[in-house]
Amino acid sequence: MIVKVEIEWLEKMDRELDNNRVPDQEKARIAIWEWKRNSKNESFKDQENTIKIREWFDNNINHHAAKIGPEFIGCYYYDDYFWSLVIPLIYGKIEWKPHYSLISIPPRLKKQIESNSTEYEKLSRHYNNCNIYGREAKRLIACKNPSKYLISADKQLQATVSQLLNDDLSDVVLQSARMSVEMFLKSYLDMFVGLSEAKAKKLGHNLEKILNACKKLDNGTILQYLEKHFEALPNIGDRYSGKSYPRETVWRAYYAAQFTGALICRSFIVMREK
Repeated sequence: MIVKVEIEWLEKMDRELDNNRVPDQEKARIAIWEWKRNSKNESFKDQENTIKIREWFDNNINHHAAKIGPEFIGCYYYDDYFWSLVIPLIYGKIEWKPHYSLISIPPRLKKQIESNSTEYEKLSRHYNNCNIYGREAKRLIACKNPSKYLISADKQLQATVSQLLNDDLSDVVLQSARMSVEMFLKSYLDMFVGLSEAKAKKLGHNLEKILNACKKLDNGTILQYLEKHFEALPNIGDRYSGKSYPRETVWRAYYAAQFTGALICRSFIVMREK
């Protein structure tokens, strides 16, 4: 049982992570997870040791190593924890499977996912959503006169991911996910028919109303799949409640945001190809 984090344990963990080819930027997260998993008492909630682990890896990893940034970083919920799901920049033809993108997860857990067909299918669906979003959103935002709603949605989605990877389960992360969904839907209206400030104000923050406006343009081909994912999203009036939420609820809220972003990007692809 680990009660206090010692330097010897940190050094041993660092060597194990190197042997498993875990990227430097993910070492602290996986070390924290391993420490929590092995601590069978109230120290699970001890922020002092968590901070100590982060600071040790920050001071000891090679910050000057050359790295190529990923296309997009999402996250995946497994074994009661949120893990980085990295969508890489790929040049040429190489084989890349969804579980390769779980770069920070311990090999033992990765093998569990690979051997479970239901879990692997779930991972594959989410990986595809992150992959489509990562490639297309970046291009749409970089184009001339991008939708301000899409820019806002992307910021809110990235904030959601960042909060989850920092184990933030507060109402703030659910509101970030909810706001990203709202902004994605408004970006759809903006890209297809234009959305003035007056029209946006008239729609307000009512997701059902905004989605129905989108469906009139979509003819029920893509956006019909969205509504069932909205159940996990909080009402706009629940802001600043200060509540913490179960991890499964937080995961479903994030999934709704990521799924919405991917579907909106698919719609833009279809529109571009017509």
